[in-house]
Amino acid sequence: MSGSDQRLIQGDRKSILKKSFLELSSTSSKLTFDYILNYLSNRSGTSFSSDLLQEIFRCSNREASEKITFEEFISGFIQTEELVQQKLSSLKADISTNTTNLNDAKRQHIEAKSRKSENILTVKVISSTVLKPANLVSGLKAPLVSLTCESQEVSTKVAYPGKLEWDESFTFKINKGDGDLLVQVYDTDRGKKAGLIGNLKIPLVALKDQQTHNDVFELHSDKDHDRTTGDLRLELLWVYDLMMYLEGIIRDYNEAIAEDMEELKQIEMLEKTFDQAVNPVANIKGQIAVNDKSFGDSSKKILFRNEKSRIELKGPAEMLILIYLALTVVITSYRADFFNLVVAFLGAIEFYFPNKAVWGYQVLFYSILATQVTDCIWFYLYLTNWISSLATRFIVALAFINFLQKFALASIYWK
Repeated sequence: MSGSDQRLIQGDRKSILKKSFLELSSTSSKLTFDYILNYLSNRSGTSFSSDLLQEIFRCSNREASEKITFEEFISGFIQTEELVQQKLSSLKADISTNTTNLNDAKRQHIEAKSRKSENILTVKVISSTVLKPANLVSGLKAPLVSLTCESQEVSTKVAYPGKLEWDESFTFKINKGDGDLLVQVYDTDRGKKAGLIGNLKIPLVALKDQQTHNDVFELHSDKDHDRTTGDLRLELLWVYDLMMYLEGIIRDYNEAIAEDMEELKQIEMLEKTFDQAVNPVANIKGQIAVNDKSFGDSSKKILFRNEKSRIELKGPAEMLILIYLALTVVITSYRADFFNLVVAFLGAIEFYFPNKAVWGYQVLFYSILATQVTDCIWFYLYLTNWISSLATRFIVALAFINFLQKFALASIYWK
């Protein structure tokens, strides 16, 4: 965004704020901290943050004990809003980066389980702020850094006095882990070592925490160890247990993300405080949304089944439905009882292919009650005629058992 675009946006925002806080501009030429705090709290319908108002005063180059003009207040308000927005963007970017790094670490952790762990020391030679020349007559020419660890030796490219930077990384395979890393800085002439500037030794045991160490180390003369000949910035990491190292990284990323998420919530609350102060209608809409959500949750509880009750009653309901269906099929083979047959099939379909609304249970409940009425009528009109033989008495007995068990089934649908 260009400077002119930025000024245009700030100008528009300034106009909006002046209209929003018009009452404040007509109060007096100078405004106190307490007066503005009470005004913003009353306007937003909630306690305005005193810390946030102190930041507004600070951006206006004023202390909380001082008075400010309306123009200074508007200017400080805009600057504080921008700081909050910048902080929000920064936190979101950090959370995104840490989440990506966390997923990478988890992937590496999974991959590490399937291969043998390597024992690796990584050394990055970064830079130096000062190096004393090995030869006082010719001066410092083109120094390089030599690294030796467990008989493995590597060297950097040469750097030059005007810019003592290398930014080169090296790895060493560690076998014993009880020695030192020897660091030697040489001056060179025509690509060959011309003199030792200084050296230092770093015990590997000092790196056993598997943490990255980025430090400036002093170089000492080889002949007189008490004499400092310069410094060298190194970054060191010794990973001897890859699984443990990755678990530590995963833990650190999780903690960092949790801290950033907590801070993000706090900053979003500050952003909301600004919105409520500038636009009180937003606060009213927010409250309406909360009430709507509460009403919606209550409606769902009324209109939809209680899943816990459904799980608890699943076993008995299935048994009773199957009994109902089986008895009805047998009975219908001797007498026309299609009403019970239809209700039994609907009950099985509802059980094995449920819909979410409670009306399905209600329809089945009242349908079963209706079948009970028709069964009572049938018993009253035809019972005498149906007990003349053993086969028909058996059907009547099944119909009576079915009649009784449907009360239990209806009670489950009612519940």
